[in-house]
Amino acid sequence: MTRSHSLGAALAAGGSRHETLMPNQLALSRSGDSWCYQIIPKTDFTFNINGGTTQEVVIAKYVDTLGWVSGALLVRVHSRGSWNATSTLVVVAQPTRRSEDEPQLSFVNTASETISEQVSSASTVPTLSNAQLATPIAPQMRVILRHAQGTDGICVCSLSVELYGRSA
Repeated sequence: MTRSHSLGAALAAGGSRHETLMPNQLALSRSGDSWCYQIIPKTDFTFNINGGTTQEVVIAKYVDTLGWVSGALLVRVHSRGSWNATSTLVVVAQPTRRSEDEPQLSFVNTASETISEQVSSASTVPTLSNAQLATPIAPQMRVILRHAQGTDGICVCSLSVELYGRSA
């Protein structure tokens, strides 16, 4: 996978864009009890992996959602270039919580993940996907791109991601 918008050295080296994300580390807007994190701005992605495989890319490892009672994952698909007919891409928000005792481990609840509408060769673009977060909402969320490559080929798209919620 390549991307034309720089997500920083950590992501380029295969790591995540963020470790523990606090309001002062992400583009954040707040109004009263509502929060909106810009996980990634409009970014171009090119996927070229072997057919029959799935690739997951962590774009935000620990987004602070402590105290949220409701929220959603918002994904904008700005454009889609060449796209393999059997490939799909979704953005996923997974409940997680960093452990001070074992920071090297990822504690993620995949059974309660929130999945965006999928991008495929049949997708209408531009499009907006707004998926409600599963409740109860964990103190932190991890956001990933999950690309399933059906057969060999290149898939190109441009998207932006936000995570927003409301505290009690």
